[in-house]
Amino acid sequence: MKSKTLALFLILFLSGCEKDYWSDPNVDQFVTMLIKGNYDDMFIPNFQPADIERLLHYANDFQTIKSFPVNPISSYMAPEFRLGECLMWTIESVRLRYDKTNGFERFPSLAPQLFIPGGTIEPQIANNDDLTRAYNLYSKWWSDNKSKPFEDFRNINPLKDAVLMWR
Repeated sequence: MKSKTLALFLILFLSGCEKDYWSDPNVDQFVTMLIKGNYDDMFIPNFQPADIERLLHYANDFQTIKSFPVNPISSYMAPEFRLGECLMWTIESVRLRYDKTNGFERFPSLAPQLFIPGGTIEPQIANNDDLTRAYNLYSKWWSDNKSKPFEDFRNINPLKDAVLMWR
């Protein structure tokens, strides 16, 4: 009887630990879950400005991932999710919305997809060269400003002159 009680307690304890890991991951855990395809929260984690450098560490990897949280008001579904692109979108969430506590308010746009705006019905989706350019712009934005108070530079758009926009 004691062994069954102990086993039940251990299962409950371990499942409780797992929940905390899933519900509030750090950047490394978040990226690992994205790569493995087992991040299933409908919101982006509430990362803070201090997390940007670690997000940038992974953001130049454009491998395809299985899923990523998309703004629930969007009717657009990206044909694929690319890790670095999604992480830059997460940085954009921190830049624009880190102070929002409601998960719905933390989405920086409709979808984690960069595109080249134009006069066509369907704008051109950013390719890997475009993503590398965007990554370099986000890295420069961070390195040029990280020693300043975040409020002093959070309104500077890293993509301002890039002819790239978030969907």
